[in-house]
Amino acid sequence: RLGARVIDKQTEELVAFSREVLRHQETVGRFGSIENPVGSLLFEQEGWTKEFGPLVRPKLPWRYHEGDGCQFGHIFPGEERRGAPMQKAMVWMANFDLGLLERKCRRPLAIAGSSHDHAQVRGTATVEGRKISVAEYSGEYTPIHATAYARGVRRAVREHGARKRRAEAEGEQEE
Repeated sequence: RLGARVIDKQTEELVAFSREVLRHQETVGRFGSIENPVGSLLFEQEGWTKEFGPLVRPKLPWRYHEGDGCQFGHIFPGEERRGAPMQKAMVWMANFDLGLLERKCRRPLAIAGSSHDHAQVRGTATVEGRKISVAEYSGEYTPIHATAYARGVRRAVREHGARKRRAEAEGEQEE
């Protein structure tokens, strides 16, 4: 667990706003999701666990999904370890199925075997002669990761539409 692990007032306000947005999305029948690194204090906040449940026992319809970035092509950008996989363990929470994001490198269903070493998601890397923050760089999703997320959204939208059409058809039959 990195960082000072202290929640300041601005962070508290952002967490409250995130809860409010996710609650609104669910209330109006829309989808919502959020992602944070594994070990983030977000999912331990009292208001968060009261609203959505803890990681081990989410409140339906909310679900937590854990995955490793190395399974989605997250690689170290710098000359120091160019191309080395970055584990970048993350937790997604959503009110729809994001099971496609549950790929862990140390589990048998992994896309890439567990024989690889990870570059750390910290410090700086030298890219084209200049230093960049590895943490900031790792915040960008790879095309593979974005595609897996988009497929989860597409499936949720299609299933929602199918349920809605069935309900409308049943209503028409009753008339």
